[in-house]
Amino acid sequence: MLPGYDTLTVAGTGAGKTLLFVIPALILEKGDGTRGSVCVNQNTNWKKIKREILQGKYQVVISSPEAFSAICFGALTRHMSFERGVATFVWRISALETCETKNDVVTFLHLGAYRPLRETNLGKFRDNIEHSVYQTKGGAGSHSEINHFFPDPSKVKKTLIFMDSDGQTINLTDVFRWTVDRAEPEKQGVAEAFKKNEYLLLIPIELLTTASM
Repeated sequence: MLPGYDTLTVAGTGAGKTLLFVIPALILEKGDGTRGSVCVNQNTNWKKIKREILQGKYQVVISSPEAFSAICFGALTRHMSFERGVATFVWRISALETCETKNDVVTFLHLGAYRPLRETNLGKFRDNIEHSVYQTKGGAGSHSEINHFFPDPSKVKKTLIFMDSDGQTINLTDVFRWTVDRAEPEKQGVAEAFKKNEYLLLIPIELLTTASM
C-alpha cells in the first residue's frame, strides 16, 4: 500500500496477500493486548484452535470461509462478520485478475479518479494466459473448426483438450479453477500422489483458472 495513491495489485498464491489482514491484527494485539488473532489453515491444530475460538480468545480469525465454517460456523453464526480476502474491494488485491475483471474493479472503485493509480503485477495478469471453451460439430468438419488455432504449425502456443460432452467440459473447468485455491503443501502432496499413479491426470500449472467461461 502506498500513501497518497490508489493501488491495484495482482499477486499469486503465496505472495503475501493475506498479510494485509494479519499485520493490522498483530499491531492491535501487540499495542494494547485486548485483541487476539489467529490464522487458521490446513496445518492448524484444529481441536485446540476451535476450542480457543469458541472460548472467545481470538477477536480476529484469518481463514478461508470454508475452513472457518467447517469448524465453528454453527456455534458463532451471530457473532461473525466476514471480509473476503481473495478479491477484496477494501484492499484491492487479487490473484486472478483478467483484463475485463481489472477494468471492472478500477471502474467500480473509481481507482485513479481522485488520486494517482499505481498498478503492480505480481501474478497472472498477462496477455498470453487464457482459456476458452468451444463447442465443435464433430466429424470431418472438426479439422477446419480447430485449424485456426494453429496459424503457424511451427509455433504452437495453445493446448487443446477434447471432451465428449458439455458435462465433462464443465467438470474439467471446475477442476482447473479448484487447483488455484490449494495451499502449497497440498499441491506437493498431489504431485507425489501422481508419481505413485494415484492420479491419472496432473494439472501442473494454474493459468487455466484465470479466465471465465
